[in-house]
Amino acid sequence: MNKYILLLLVSLILITACENEDNISDNSLLTQAEAVIDNFPDPYTFIDSLNTPINTLVESEPILVSGINAPVLIDIIGGSYSIDGGAFTSQPGQVESGQSVVVSHTSSSENGDVTSTFLTIGGYTDNFSSLTEVEISDNE
Repeated sequence: MNKYILLLLVSLILITACENEDNISDNSLLTQAEAVIDNFPDPYTFIDSLNTPINTLVESEPILVSGINAPVLIDIIGGSYSIDGGAFTSQPGQVESGQSVVVSHTSSSENGDVTSTFLTIGGYTDNFSSLTEVEISDNE
């Protein structure tokens, strides 16, 4: 009878070892899949502001960050940005998928002039521009 118990225990140990080996290989595949980092966002486009008053703070419509699975660098030239309604900054930072970003700048002091701000998220850049009102002269 002791032989049967010993045989049963050895069989259970072997079965358990085989199941653990399968789990290890499944987990290895999962770890490899998770290791692929996508840090290049889906393209985004800002809608430019037209007929903007001179010397006015102008904000873009928000864009939604998507297409990445890890935090990425956000940087701006010629203005400032806000993430999810937070404080505006012109310093480099990080942004994650699902967050919204608004950019702002002060429009030109000249009529009919363009001011542009360039936002880069994870290697993709788009610009937000504002065109100030064109002054209409009265020729009498």
